[in-house]
Amino acid sequence: MWEYILIFLLSATPWVEILFVIPPAIAAGLPPLAVAVVAFIGNFLPILGIVYLYEKWEQWRDAGRKQKGFQQNVPNSSSQGSRRRKLGRKIWEKYGLPGLALLAPIVTGVHLAAIIALLTKTSRSSILFWMFWSLLLWTGILTAGTHYGLDFLGLTF
Repeated sequence: MWEYILIFLLSATPWVEILFVIPPAIAAGLPPLAVAVVAFIGNFLPILGIVYLYEKWEQWRDAGRKQKGFQQNVPNSSSQGSRRRKLGRKIWEKYGLPGLALLAPIVTGVHLAAIIALLTKTSRSSILFWMFWSLLLWTGILTAGTHYGLDFLGLTF
């Protein structure tokens, strides 16, 4: 049971996510399907939270700015931020939400990708749709690749 709690928590951790959780868990001898389900849920639940809480945070932030008399000033994400954020923005500009969502697990991480998509004022339903299917695809690829790769190498447990 503790293994699955750890898989869940690590999958929910930004930049650890499914990419670094599924292969070691399967290599440790845990059932691939169970690992995939727990890792997927652990990675997708924070995205739900990010997407639904972002609007509340934005309203709270704007109310505080108005109360203090600040003008709404949105920073230019191409000149500020981390290397991952800049890379995510570049992918967004070239491929849009589908490209960002599909590349997120290996490039920026799905949590940051969801935030980047929210900053572009994309609809919440579109973000959740693309992130869900991207995570499902990557979970399947990682699970099958690890399981059959270990089997091919004769390292099954």
